[in-house]
Formats: sequence, C-alpha cells, structure tokens
Amino acid sequence: CSAYVKGSGWTGPVNSGTCGTTGQAKPLEAIKLTLSGAVADLYDIEYRVHLSQLGWQNWTKNGEVTGLPNSGKNIEAVAIRLIQK
Repeated sequence: CSAYVKGSGWTGPVNSGTCGTTGQAKPLEAIKLTLSGAVADLYDIEYRVHLSQLGWQNWTKNGEVTGLPNSGKNIEAVAIRLIQK
C-alpha cells in the first residue's frame, strides 16, 4: 500500500501495518494497492475509494491510483476485493 497524505505527498510502500499516518490528523487523498508473492500470481486486487463531496470512484487494480492527489478531497471509505485470475 502507498497513500497520498494531504500536505506530505506519497508515502513509501508498506508491506504490512499502517498505510498513511497516525496521530497527525492528516487525511488521505489517494491510495495504490498491490499484491506480492504467490498470491499475486493467482489474484488481482481491485479497490475504489469514496471521496468527500464526490462519492465512489471507479474500480482500479494492481497498483493504479484511486482518489485525487492534491485535490482537497479526502478518502472517507475504501472497498477492496480480490479477483481470481
């Protein structure tokens, strides 16, 4: 996971744990998700975000950006699904 944090830009990829920041009151504006290892050979990861004032965005997958970096539109929810290849 990588996240676009308002005022800070893109975080480095995180393999487990928190994606974004904690305790800083900085909203996320976009994310990118990828799978690795054997699971990446079997599945695609699809995801979308709900943005403030805009609603649900289109589904994206495998490392594509969803959300609007540098827009002031905060992520309010995330939907994730694994699709067998």
